[in-house]
Amino acid sequence: MAAIRLHKAALAAIHRSTGHEDPTTHERVKQVMGGIARSRGRAQRQAKPLTAEALAAVRATATGRRPLGGAGKRQESKARATGAAGNNRKSHGIATCGIFQL
Repeated sequence: MAAIRLHKAALAAIHRSTGHEDPTTHERVKQVMGGIARSRGRAQRQAKPLTAEALAAVRATATGRRPLGGAGKRQESKARATGAAGNNRKSHGIATCGIFQL
């Protein structure tokens, strides 16, 4: 549901910035959004905040250093074992990441 709301907000912003009428305020769009929310049956839960330890691991990944505890080594080994480091992927020491072409 969050992804749909995000895209709806983007559409609204684009239309407003170009001087067009916002189609997301239309009654039918509101009905569809309400139906989607009802069919999900529950509210989306808020994600837990990022801990200092997890933030350090993210920073280590971004700078190319290994996080404490050897988690990066396990991820790297797992990527090799599953063949994730294919032709379109590059290993950066911590984990493998895909290179996408548009």
